[in-house]
Formats: sequence, structure tokens, C-alpha cells
Amino acid sequence: MQPNLLVQQAERWQKEASPLKDQLQALKAALKSLEEKEQRYAMAYGEGDDVMPLRVYQDNMYTLNEKRANILSEIAAVEDELANKPTIPLEKLIDGVVKLVESLDFANKKQIIQKLVTKIIATKEEITIWGHIPLLATGQVGYDSINRYRWPSKRW
Repeated sequence: MQPNLLVQQAERWQKEASPLKDQLQALKAALKSLEEKEQRYAMAYGEGDDVMPLRVYQDNMYTLNEKRANILSEIAAVEDELANKPTIPLEKLIDGVVKLVESLDFANKKQIIQKLVTKIIATKEEITIWGHIPLLATGQVGYDSINRYRWPSKRW
């Protein structure tokens, strides 16, 4: 193993890879969509009684306010958790990863290689290995890939 690459990846993982940050972004997006929905209800109510009666408007606004309160409390909880999140020292993180990789049997190592490596180019002088490392890999490593073989996006 190459220790300098392990240190680089561990530093990058500590800075970027946090499911809490993703959850916080999703909650903020949900809050923004609630605000847009509230504006649409207000516009529909402002058009007159034939578009949206007062009772329907009040019911919709009540449910939106409940959802907003729930989302705001979840955002506060996630922000508190992010602020109080303990950081693992780099040495401890690297040692744990090295021990984990060394303890894997051949079948698990093979599955990881099959999931990560996309292309190998070999010449007489050197070997180049291309791969894809997911930042937030969850679940068991297996033979079935989920997002690796998809069509490329169109360029305009």
C-alpha cells in the first residue's frame, strides 16, 4: 500500500464525505420547495373563491406550516450533530482501513476489485489501472453494480 495516497484520501474523506451534509442539503431543498408551494397556494387563493376557497387555503397552509416546523427541527438537529461531530484522527482512520483490507478474504477482495476497476492498460514498461471509487459507498459489496454502466449524458 502507498501511505501517501492513503493519507490524501483520508484527508479528502474527512473534509467531504459526510452523510449529514447530504441530509442537510436535502432538508434545505425540501424547505425551499415548501416555500414555493406556499407561494402557489397564496396566488391561487388571491385569484378568487372560484379557484381556491378560504377553507381549502387554510387547510393547505396548516399542513405546510406543520411540515415546515418538522423540517426546521430536523435541520436544527442535523446542524447540532454536525457541530458536535467528533473527528477521527487521520492515523486511527488509516490504521482501521489497513486492518480492514488486510482482514478481507480473497472473495471479498475480488468483489471490490470487480466493482472498482473499469479499465486496465498494460505495456511492457508500465500498467495503468482505471477505476471508479464511490465516496459514500453503502451496503455490501457484490457483483451487481447500480450506477456504473449507465449511458453518458448528452452534451449540448
